[in-house]
Amino acid sequence: MNASQSVRGTRVQTTAVATYSDPEWRVLFVQDHGVGMYLSVPSDSGVSAGDRVQIAGKISAPGQQLEQSRVRVISKNNPLPAPVLVNDYSQLPTFFSQFVEISGIVRWAGTRNGRPMLELAAGKNELVVYFRQVLTQDLPALGSEVTVAGVAAADFDGTGQFRGPKIFSSSAQQIRIVKSGPVDPFSLPLKRLSELKDVPAGTLVHVTGEIGTGTSPSVSDGADAAPISFADSVPQVSGVSDISGFWTGEVVKDATARPMSHLFAKNGDIVHLAELKHLSVAAASAQRRVSVRAVVTYVDRAWGVLFVQDETAAAYVDFHNVDTHLQPGDLVDISGVSGPGGYAPQIDQPQIGFVRRTRLPEPLEMNLSQENMAEADSKWCRIRGVVHTAREQDGYSIARTSPYRATVRPRSRGDRSFRRTV
Repeated sequence: MNASQSVRGTRVQTTAVATYSDPEWRVLFVQDHGVGMYLSVPSDSGVSAGDRVQIAGKISAPGQQLEQSRVRVISKNNPLPAPVLVNDYSQLPTFFSQFVEISGIVRWAGTRNGRPMLELAAGKNELVVYFRQVLTQDLPALGSEVTVAGVAAADFDGTGQFRGPKIFSSSAQQIRIVKSGPVDPFSLPLKRLSELKDVPAGTLVHVTGEIGTGTSPSVSDGADAAPISFADSVPQVSGVSDISGFWTGEVVKDATARPMSHLFAKNGDIVHLAELKHLSVAAASAQRRVSVRAVVTYVDRAWGVLFVQDETAAAYVDFHNVDTHLQPGDLVDISGVSGPGGYAPQIDQPQIGFVRRTRLPEPLEMNLSQENMAEADSKWCRIRGVVHTAREQDGYSIARTSPYRATVRPRSRGDRSFRRTV
């Protein structure tokens, strides 16, 4: 079907295998005998990757999709074509609409434009990969070395300007992890800034230093300095910080930083969570100063949720409008004020400083049938039950269990807190 060798307006009919389909975006790619094609389809087309389809339409112009095209599913669950291995991202325009395989290091993983997405890098070249059916917690961790099979396509900005290639991939089955990255980038061994010159470009690194502000931010440890740039979705911080990012050979790129603790308790402050939890509603509403050191047991920036636990008790921290990057197992200093909370006293208006990584506390064994919820409030717990339903909603895996009803939300990639017992 080469329009340059055919008469425009000629009606054609052929069959091919769908290599990527996204009805919501009205996107369909098909391929047959090494030739790929893009089609715009109705949102109710019902075509899935692996379907063999019959295509009919009129040839319009070279490089353009068929006019008045119609697509009909002939059979389902057909194997996808063998991908063409492309080692250099700059060569992808040669393979637009074809099923290809690329490799790279995961620079970013999450949801963007309503689709699960990876940002990959190979040397100084970068590439985005959109997925149709992948749970966000199943995306590879930052720093993972992966290969991905999908359809090469053109990426345009909001004004229609070509930005470069991108990949559309149908499912997690098209991801192969060659080498897993760390679940927590801040768990990597610390490197001195002077050691970065010996680190290969593209390596995920963990450094500390003081971040200076300005048009060209940098990080300094007093002896050496390095330029730093932050990922678009990550707030820029300043001061002495713990930093993870990708060393390009010149810059720590796509960095995430969290301030190192400089918070100290003052006379009269609440310094143990048990003291906070025993406040009356009136006393907690008086905004008593709180200065505690505790372990993060759960954090969700999107929902503004943070739970911490010390050796005496556990509490909820109002995490809305706080830009600090935290992970379960972080030991932190928190300075704030008491609040009555919806169920028990909590910490409001927090300032949070990272201290170091540590272990999660020993989980409290919960017995749902005995309803020991008061004892378990805000604590790191272990429950046992029978899973009745499990589903994905807004990037969360939600399981309903019995006895009674509980909702379990394993959030982070590599989460080991949800175990299957036979």
